[in-house]
This record gives sequence, structure tokens and C-alpha cells, in this order.
Amino acid sequence: MASMASMAWHGPAKIYLERLGQAEWLAQGSPIPTKRKPLNRFAPSDYMRELIACLDRDDEEGFKARKMLEGYASAVGV
Repeated sequence: MASMASMAWHGPAKIYLERLGQAEWLAQGSPIPTKRKPLNRFAPSDYMRELIACLDRDDEEGFKARKMLEGYASAVGV
């Protein structure tokens, strides 16, 4: 199990992934889900999937490198 110090980057990474997911959701033309409207299917981009995989592997360097390479150049500009 990873130490607490090595997991300190998870919080900011999860916040970024949440923003990225919301932007991709809107870019796919789907409305934000509400209590009245059920959640539609969401297909994350390859970029988002790679970032999630880095988070799962506790690969901070890989996450940051991937984000730096594509980040603001991503299709949704997040």
C-alpha cells in the first residue's frame, strides 16, 4: 500500500479529472445530469483514461508528464 506522502497528489489529480470529465461530458453534447434526468452514457477520452490509469498505478510522474504534454491542448481545453 502506498504511503500517505506518496498519495498527497491524488486529491489535486482527482479534482483535475473531475473538471476534465465535466468538460468532456459537455463536449459530447450531453446535459449535466440532475435528479430529474438520469445519467446518460459517458465515454471518456483516451487522454482521460490514461490519466486515470496513472492514478490507479500511483504513477505521479506519469500523470504529470501526460498532463503537461496534452493538458491545455486537450480537445476540451482543460
